[in-house]
Amino acid sequence: MTNVLLLAEPFGYGPAATLLKCRRCLAGLPLRWRYVGPEYTRPLVDPADFDGCAFPGALDSLDSPEVAVARAWADVVLSGTEFRVAGDAAWRGKRLVVFDPLFWFWPEVPPVSVPGMVYLCQNFPGVPDRVAALPPNERGRFVVVAPPRVAVEPAAGRAQVVVNLCGLHNPVRVLADYPRYVLDCLGRALRGTGWESVLVVGNLPPAAAGWVGGEPGRVTVRTLPHAEMIEHMAGAALVLTSPGLNTALEAMAVGVPTLFLPPVNNSQAAQLDRFRAAGLVPVLTDWSSLTGLGRVWDDPNPARSLDGIARCLEACRQSAEYTGRFIEALRRALTLVLTARRELAARQAAFYAGLERGWPTVEEVWAARVLG
Repeated sequence: MTNVLLLAEPFGYGPAATLLKCRRCLAGLPLRWRYVGPEYTRPLVDPADFDGCAFPGALDSLDSPEVAVARAWADVVLSGTEFRVAGDAAWRGKRLVVFDPLFWFWPEVPPVSVPGMVYLCQNFPGVPDRVAALPPNERGRFVVVAPPRVAVEPAAGRAQVVVNLCGLHNPVRVLADYPRYVLDCLGRALRGTGWESVLVVGNLPPAAAGWVGGEPGRVTVRTLPHAEMIEHMAGAALVLTSPGLNTALEAMAVGVPTLFLPPVNNSQAAQLDRFRAAGLVPVLTDWSSLTGLGRVWDDPNPARSLDGIARCLEACRQSAEYTGRFIEALRRALTLVLTARRELAARQAAFYAGLERGWPTVEEVWAARVLG
């Protein structure tokens, strides 16, 4: 048996959720598992799936005793864009596998080079061309893979609409007012619609149920493990989510029509651009459409980009006109007729299938390149 440590970068829920999907995809291989990630990812993780889990605070450093114990145990480190391990002498001798859903997004190819490393680039528009353009002496360690797909059974007693507000943690800047503002507008948009059961998923305080503008009776706010959230999405009639790549692709994979909330970081904004270019965004809720302020978030520097997003959010909070636009956009999303929802789900499922077509799975690459 090979000991595999999942190591999640402390940036939202994306790195942790990606690793948990990989863990489920590789369940049939002779592997033992441990997980290390920031404390706020704890609700995502089912300890029963691991030989051990550690949540050392914000994971600002890889030098904590909990990380050291996990490092000593591991034969292979599966890194969710936690690039610090590549330059840390303490991790030398460990087989490194990187899973990167954002290879298409980085301004420069991450300068990660460790002997024997396998760098898995999740397919997305632009990824195959970027890998193909790498110098031949570098290209061999990068492998384009299909997005991890896991078998899902819809949750019993499921909600009709699932709203994803996960992944708001950001080491650069947290948009603390975002969930309260979105839930208030959602509550007002729900009035007069036929939806009877709405599940909001996120690492939110208990008071968040009271933020839903007068509609707490049909809205439930919960924190769920990652696998259970996918089960609830699989049984929903509609998903509303910030345009993070994990949740968007997970919903598309299970065939549920997915509409988007405003982005909370620059990679989400760029992803929303690509979904829109692919004809997958029938209702616009990007910051430019809501505020008319332009692409003030469009900056490769994360701090400046988040400053722009924060400016848009505050403009919306202070403006009855902008808030009205957002509520109306949410109402249009919630009142799409059944045929429009089915057509959207079909387009999104086809987009996802295109990301899979012709590319190896994580399981295939792992068996051939890591265990082979």
